[in-house]
Amino acid sequence: MVAEGVREVNDLLLAAAPLVGVVLTLIFMNRREEARLRQERFFKFREDRTHLYVALARDTQYLTCDDETSNRVLDLYNEIRLLSEDESLVLAAERLKGAWDLACVKESERLETERSVIPNEYIGNESIARAVERLDEARTRFIQAARTELGHSTTPAAQVATQRPWWRRVFGR
Repeated sequence: MVAEGVREVNDLLLAAAPLVGVVLTLIFMNRREEARLRQERFFKFREDRTHLYVALARDTQYLTCDDETSNRVLDLYNEIRLLSEDESLVLAAERLKGAWDLACVKESERLETERSVIPNEYIGNESIARAVERLDEARTRFIQAARTELGHSTTPAAQVATQRPWWRRVFGR
């Protein structure tokens, strides 16, 4: 009697074991897939931010102060404000946009005075040079803040390569 009960329980366990195995496999695969999707979204978001940072640095590199570029710089700045949680990066982007706006104003003033007939109103190249220097400094600070926010090293790649152990340089990683 007891032997038959044990046999029935044993038969039930043997029949349910594959089902339990399948359920456990599905649960663990689901967790792994969720983690993979979370990581994929993280890297996609990071890639989008990287493109924004590169676009802002590229668009503020030269003084092309037309309406299209001004609108693009403003749009990029606003997107960075929305996407970034790093206050130092937002502040660096704000300073970069301000420096670019100031340099554009100085450039447009220079162009206007070149067209005018009165030589006393000429704005010297030194004011534009100072504005461009401020723009370059602001762009450098913005790039450093972006690299820090993205987790990139601020040292050149050659220095990083020499700091790694020899087996990592030879075999990679």
